[in-house]
Amino acid sequence: LNEDVLFLDDIIREKVDVVIEHDMLYLVNNTELILKKINNVIKPNGLFIRIVDKRDPNGIYNNLMKIVNVELLNIDKKPHIIRGIDSNLLINFYLSKMGIKTKKIDISSWYEKVNINEYFEMIRNKQFPYLQYSSDVAINNVIDNVKNKLVSMNLADRDYFLDKIDCFCLVSKFE
Repeated sequence: LNEDVLFLDDIIREKVDVVIEHDMLYLVNNTELILKKINNVIKPNGLFIRIVDKRDPNGIYNNLMKIVNVELLNIDKKPHIIRGIDSNLLINFYLSKMGIKTKKIDISSWYEKVNINEYFEMIRNKQFPYLQYSSDVAINNVIDNVKNKLVSMNLADRDYFLDKIDCFCLVSKFE
């Protein structure tokens, strides 16, 4: 079943054994409401399985994104809502409020080759939703600051960098 999660309890007529989610919940505005809807459609002892791919918080990619976000805050003088950063902590908090325990199961880790020019194009083209509200001047300043960081990391003359990604499941058992 591949449907709009907001209508989950309208779509599913019978309760299910398992609900699987992959990188979706961090995009919704009302996470707690969605978890309640999942609770309505899952059988007792059913499983809610979240598949998560997460970059190393201390990796190059996330360090560069921190520069992007701090620089935009300094230039635009307003905070940017960045969903996805530690959203699993919030989801686990809501589940625990509902009395549901969650365990983490590691699946794999790998290194992704991140093309530096493609990274800059992604920022320049405002591919993250929160970048849509930033001016082109702000975006160009951000790119300049990220380039300076790459110089300080001795990466300025490279075409790419490697960034570690961990994949794991968060399994919640609904009693």
